[in-house]
Amino acid sequence: MNIPTILTIIRMIAVPFIIFFIYIGQFSEIVPPYNTILIFAAGILFATAAITDFIDGKLARTTSQVTKLGTFLDPIADKFMVCSVLVTLVLVYSETSYGLLFTVLTTAVIAREILITGLREWTARMREEEASAVSQSGKLKAGFQMTGITMLIVAPCVNNITFLQISMAVFGIGVILGLTSAYSYLKVSKKTFM
Repeated sequence: MNIPTILTIIRMIAVPFIIFFIYIGQFSEIVPPYNTILIFAAGILFATAAITDFIDGKLARTTSQVTKLGTFLDPIADKFMVCSVLVTLVLVYSETSYGLLFTVLTTAVIAREILITGLREWTARMREEEASAVSQSGKLKAGFQMTGITMLIVAPCVNNITFLQISMAVFGIGVILGLTSAYSYLKVSKKTFM
């Protein structure tokens, strides 16, 4: 097992800790003095895990360490991390004025991830590798989404409406880019359905 694959596995292991820190930090009355620390720890852990997502792929390609296991695990780790944290954040924002908006954006992200996963599996079966490769818009989408999610994790502690609005906007841009890249995947893959 090489370093990129180990980073991917660490990212998956980090997810339950991120969720635990968010949940306890937001909803527990057991540790009130430490709630802010736990939420910031969740934000830092999520941001670090997101950075490893960019590092492990680049490292694997530049050092010729691309493996079948790493290629299989990387997209699973990303989707597991993003979808799990978003579902947890739906709970956090459900009682706020942004509850409906955030739920709709989260649903769009999860629906997009399910569609792309199915589409990649289909195009791989049809041997259309260019359709299943990661696009530049997909990478840009990931950058905006990961940044937005990190900001949304810590926003309740920052307790500033402008910061929350910027966080929602950054995440929203990521969602729009995600839907745009999904459309591009569908367009390129269209011939496999004919």
